[in-house]
Amino acid sequence: MDACLNCSADLTGKYCAACGEKRLSKRDYAIGHFVAHAMHDLTHFDAKIFSSLIPLIFRPGLLTAEFLAGKRTRYIKPTTLFVLLNLFFFLARGGLLNWNAATYIHSTGAVARQMVDRLTEERGQSRAQYEEHFTEVAREHQRTTFFYAIPALGVALLALFWKRYYVEHLIYSIHFHAWLMVFMTLGLRAVILLLLQLRWIGLPLAGRYVQHEPGLNYLLASGIFIYHFVALPRVYSIGKWRAAAFGIALVAAEVLLVVYLYQPILFFWTYYTA
Repeated sequence: MDACLNCSADLTGKYCAACGEKRLSKRDYAIGHFVAHAMHDLTHFDAKIFSSLIPLIFRPGLLTAEFLAGKRTRYIKPTTLFVLLNLFFFLARGGLLNWNAATYIHSTGAVARQMVDRLTEERGQSRAQYEEHFTEVAREHQRTTFFYAIPALGVALLALFWKRYYVEHLIYSIHFHAWLMVFMTLGLRAVILLLLQLRWIGLPLAGRYVQHEPGLNYLLASGIFIYHFVALPRVYSIGKWRAAAFGIALVAAEVLLVVYLYQPILFFWTYYTA
């Protein structure tokens, strides 16, 4: 075999210099080679998961800094990591912050309520029946809609660090939202369980307060701020005071994204497809 079977370039060694495709041999079709190669891929991937999740959760910003510095082979690619955690997040039904149609419809403006009232009247449904169906359909759309937050946060970061490439901000945003899904699914529960133990030291309300809104939202906002406060100096080489100020700004940006972008898109998309 003198030509690459993948790109037809001339082969001069074991691998194609143009596309990296391996030169095939009889050994590639041996069952032992196949099993050994499959086991290597599985164990190597497992090792990458471990080496990626630990810094993602406990060392905010490290994965982004390493990726931008060119140290990429030891970690899962940002998009792959996000997709895997996205699947886990929505299989877990979004953790403690399940999107509720009834809450959104009642808290939003009169336009949404009038749209829902008109539709339920046409279908002969009660509001409760429609909202139950609406919520189920919305949960199916959440996974796709969640992706819109990534480029939007990238724009907010570009406004703060306009001398950096936009793709650098996208990488930061991907890692942040991957962390956010872990925090919403497991982290919030862990913090609430810890706070519930405070009743033994005379603070019985702390754990119960953060289990419901608005306490749960304050806890989420605090987690987001801590992530940015730790990650921003590591990725963008800024001081703690700027990190604190920018962290507050990014928490506000995230809230605005949820209220004015994520929820409205999810509402109208679900309304016209439910």
